[in-house]
Amino acid sequence: MANPKKEGTFKWNTTQTYDNGDVVKWTGKEDSAHPAPTTTVKKGANPNDTHSDSSQGDSIALWIVAIVAIVISLIALFKQAHPKKFN
Repeated sequence: MANPKKEGTFKWNTTQTYDNGDVVKWTGKEDSAHPAPTTTVKKGANPNDTHSDSSQGDSIALWIVAIVAIVISLIALFKQAHPKKFN
């Protein structure tokens, strides 16, 4: 599915009926008491775009966790190889 070729903001005139019979027409302007819902359509993204959604912060956090895990593993191995030094 692709976005329409025409860009813009499209207004959806809507009528809402409540259980008690009250009816509200959501057809007003944006700043009115009952504004019509709108959808903004922009040109679609380049389908060949290969950018990643992951952020730089996630990558840094993964590196920190990996380095901490390696340090803890090395300490455990050193303690196991030289138990008398830690008693």
